[in-house]
Amino acid sequence: MSQLKDTTKDIVSNTQSLDDGNSDDNLGEVVPLQNNAGFHRTFTPRQIHVISLGGQIGAGLFISSGADLRDGGPGSLFLGFAVVCSCVWAVLQTVSEMTISFPTSGNFIDYADRFVDPAVAFAAGFSMWIGWTAIIASEATFFSVIVNYWAKGSVPEVVWLTIFLIIMFIMFSLPNTVFGWFEYFTSILKIFALILFIIVGIALIFGAGPHGSLHHGQVWQDEAFLNGFKGFGNSVLLAILAIGDNTFTGFLAGESKSPRFSVAHAVFLVPIRVSIFYLGSMVLVGILVSPHNTNLLGSSGIAASPFIIAIEQAGIKGLPDLLNVIQGLISPYLAKVDSRGRPRVSLAITGTDYTERMSQSYPFIDPLKLNLAGKSVFITGTSKGIGLAIAISYAKAGASIIGIAARSPQEATIKAIQEAAVAAGKPLPKILAYKLDVTDPDMVTKIASRFALDTSSRLDILVNNVGYLPRFVSITESDPEGWWKGWEVNVKGVFLLTRQMLPIMLRDQQSDRTIVTLTSTSAHRVSSGGSSYQMTKLVNLRFGEFIGAEYGSEGVLAYAVNPGAGATEMGEKVALDTGTLLVDSASVCADTITYLTSEKRDWLQGRYLSALWNMEVVLQRKEEIIENDFLKVRMAIG
Repeated sequence: MSQLKDTTKDIVSNTQSLDDGNSDDNLGEVVPLQNNAGFHRTFTPRQIHVISLGGQIGAGLFISSGADLRDGGPGSLFLGFAVVCSCVWAVLQTVSEMTISFPTSGNFIDYADRFVDPAVAFAAGFSMWIGWTAIIASEATFFSVIVNYWAKGSVPEVVWLTIFLIIMFIMFSLPNTVFGWFEYFTSILKIFALILFIIVGIALIFGAGPHGSLHHGQVWQDEAFLNGFKGFGNSVLLAILAIGDNTFTGFLAGESKSPRFSVAHAVFLVPIRVSIFYLGSMVLVGILVSPHNTNLLGSSGIAASPFIIAIEQAGIKGLPDLLNVIQGLISPYLAKVDSRGRPRVSLAITGTDYTERMSQSYPFIDPLKLNLAGKSVFITGTSKGIGLAIAISYAKAGASIIGIAARSPQEATIKAIQEAAVAAGKPLPKILAYKLDVTDPDMVTKIASRFALDTSSRLDILVNNVGYLPRFVSITESDPEGWWKGWEVNVKGVFLLTRQMLPIMLRDQQSDRTIVTLTSTSAHRVSSGGSSYQMTKLVNLRFGEFIGAEYGSEGVLAYAVNPGAGATEMGEKVALDTGTLLVDSASVCADTITYLTSEKRDWLQGRYLSALWNMEVVLQRKEEIIENDFLKVRMAIG
């Protein structure tokens, strides 16, 4: 025992303790710190308590929980957070015991040096440096995401990242006392946001909100655990991002006036913090938001936050913006400039933008306001992303027959369509699901014949939502097979399906005879490496014009719609190749198409439309568009 005590004494005697030397225990001699190692020790117990509660509430919790829910389901979401929370609690209990006994500035890095080996301390310190570097980058991205909730991607991301880094530099340059209180008040705001969501979430379970409905755990019945162990593993990894760094509480000892008291009491609150804030909010999210929700599957950033989705789907206005401001601690008015720094008000006057950009669905195109009873729709590419969102939107609008086609299994799509119809209070549509490769002529012919038989040749609306994105490389560096596959899918596929579906429309005398083909702004651009994709999207535009020229006299209407830049599988490939910021939701495209096809609009024949345009403004400019023959591909001379 005496040898152990001597060892402890030697260790502690060479330690720069953060305590005042008046220890109540007898765990060795604690030498008072003379120079404080550069620490001012001004953080009060109250500040440490609040910062430990709210410091970790941020991007990981509010946004990455959506990816958890989407990939693993509500069961994996809860278990993933529960596993990580238990690990955080265990680590903090250990760290707090050591902090009470040996309150040092380096915390567990210092402990690794003293009690294990300097090499372990180096590894721990290097890991912390890597981790916090990643966190700064993550929070910078989150800052950009928050601003783009209002900016709609109109400003390059690098601008917001630069602003964030400047703000960080200013914050870290503040005097210690000021910085402590800044963290204190921002933590209070984030705690308030989470408590507000918990209260609202409980109310939403019982049907609160203009569009609210009773939630009785139906999501947990057969989709609590998606993708097996892989879904659970992903949930654990994302939960680590969200809450894994709660262990930073131990480092607050370095700036605490009374580390033994402050850290011990902060750690004492861990079970409460874990059970109410983290696990409680995950339970609410898992009850309120389906893992097949359109915004989870097709949106990015804050639009894909299950916290925002839960509130928006209940029809509550304003609260998502309030939560967004609190989460990001920024003003939406920063976003009111375009990529050149010009105020959006001036752009509205000069007409530089055809309309304001609408990255999220909005009341004017709300499918719940539409009545498509009796309509028959056929949509391709419906297993995920935009195609899935379009099918759901038509279900909300009350379409009677929804034909869905994709190469992948569509059980989840069928379930999502049924849930959307029930939630909207509309009759369940007749859902006809087909496995289809649009590049196979025989398969296309067979599926078209089956659809005609299944519907007694009823077809009002055809939505060509197929696309393949070859790699963005120069012509000489491109893979000929990959380059040509873009034409096989984007052109041949659209041609084959339209060719087979047109006769069905023409046989139905009551048909709306409307064909919508998804295109891209790439149709109007010439970008290095984009030869295959951009040319095929231009062909899609011209193909619509030819349909109008050949069958317009028989009542066939064809136009093309740009879906925007969303976090779909193809969108992520575009972002990787071009640096495009993915800020547009799948629902804005889906609801725009549903709205436009809710009635026959012959004046759109052969035209290009963007789902990101405000349709109310577009309709107001109808006469201008017709008179000047706008929104068509033409050669400009002079």
